[in-house]
Amino acid sequence: MSRKSVYMIINPRAGQDMTRLADVITIFSAAGWKVDNALVEYNGHATQLAMKAAEDGYDLLIAHGGDGTVNEVLNGVMAAKKKKRQCCIGVLPGGTANQWAHEMGIPLDPIHAALALINSEMRKVDVGFIEVQELQKPSATDQTNQQQSAVKQDAKGSKSVHVAKPKQGTRNHFLLTAGFGVDALIISHTPKSLKERIGRAAFEVEALKEWSQLHSFTTSIDTLDHSQDKPLHWEGEALQLIIGNTRLYADSLQFTPNALIDDGMLDVCVLTSQGLLTTLQQAASLFLRHKPTDTTTAYLKGSSITITAPSSVQFHLDGSAMELADYLDNTASTILQQEAASQTQVSYHIDVLPKAAPFLVPRTYAGPLFSIHPTQAAPQQEQPLVAAKSHDKELKLHQASAQSSRQASVLPAQNSRAHQITVVGVAPLAEKKQTYVIAGHSHKLSTGDMKPAAVRVDENTLLYSKTHGQMPLSALGTLQADTVLTVEGKESKRGVIKAKRITM
Repeated sequence: MSRKSVYMIINPRAGQDMTRLADVITIFSAAGWKVDNALVEYNGHATQLAMKAAEDGYDLLIAHGGDGTVNEVLNGVMAAKKKKRQCCIGVLPGGTANQWAHEMGIPLDPIHAALALINSEMRKVDVGFIEVQELQKPSATDQTNQQQSAVKQDAKGSKSVHVAKPKQGTRNHFLLTAGFGVDALIISHTPKSLKERIGRAAFEVEALKEWSQLHSFTTSIDTLDHSQDKPLHWEGEALQLIIGNTRLYADSLQFTPNALIDDGMLDVCVLTSQGLLTTLQQAASLFLRHKPTDTTTAYLKGSSITITAPSSVQFHLDGSAMELADYLDNTASTILQQEAASQTQVSYHIDVLPKAAPFLVPRTYAGPLFSIHPTQAAPQQEQPLVAAKSHDKELKLHQASAQSSRQASVLPAQNSRAHQITVVGVAPLAEKKQTYVIAGHSHKLSTGDMKPAAVRVDENTLLYSKTHGQMPLSALGTLQADTVLTVEGKESKRGVIKAKRITM
């Protein structure tokens, strides 16, 4: 897939270092990507931008922000009505948790993250889809006995109200995790200003404030594996429900350790509550990042999931708190406003959309989230042969040049346009063989100033070492940060140097 047409959606409120954005765009330009960008101005704006960009036919959308920004971009792509081609999504992390970046091994440093993106391949991943099916309005009998089980209210005369389409623009897709319970409560109460100041610790600060408000809720869960027609049921008291499409939770714990992102299934973890002590233990596992015990945890798996819980239970998608009212039509909203939230029951339905969204995954990724390893997904029988021939050619070139290393090391510059580049990182370009991008900073000799630079290296570039003479291009893989290179070649307005000759 060609990825030259790129639209970057930047959330300046996510906390990333905006001063390094010029470096990132220079790297993308060196990769041959034509980059347009837009700033997110309000909640939901990223979804609108992504939907329009997908409909306009961009090859790649890059979400620059946190997991919430990624979620909005995903929802925009999924909502696009006039896709000329299937739009791929890339992630440049810049938020509080950055769970997708941790899952995929994408560096948090923006320059190294940009290098990882240009050395990525497209993989199709599962997407979770959530909707509210119905509200169960409590009957008069139920209202006089609040201790009755919520899941039995239908049998006692409660009224079920079918819910129509949600409000326009409501986010109902998720990539990573959906959560019901105390974590959504904490997320919804944590100020953005506090997250910007202290990062992930802001959630722990808010958790301490809400500690006295922690309580369990009665819920029922039904899952179905459509491939095997295998239903599972669980009901009881829970502190937290975690529906995982991936494995990490808060970028450090694994509440769904067996999840795969391309198997057409979602994993469910229930932190159960069997009294005050277990409630406190489960809360500690969430906020102090301790693994919960198996005796107080239930696990389910399915391609279709139905959850019934009180409407007072909050939920989140990919770390962003959602408003139940956004998922209801006018009739259901009126009932929700009239009835006690602890008594009105909500039925949520969650489906998996198998391999519904293409994402960029670094070629260096070697984790367990895919049922098929990326290098096995699209085997190319001729690739090893081509690689072998290329290696033999470079080896012969290196051996021949070694005989005249002294002369080569003192060869005069072929071009007066020589640039002094301090290396930050280097990556091969996934789309083209024998092509690399070196990210760094150029030194302006007249003033001593430094500015972003990216060097594009291809098969026509000559690479020399001051001590070993001419080198194969594969030697670029050994470059260390802060190495100073002399690069000859024309520089573009964006700071991209198409290298004719490099001396290192």
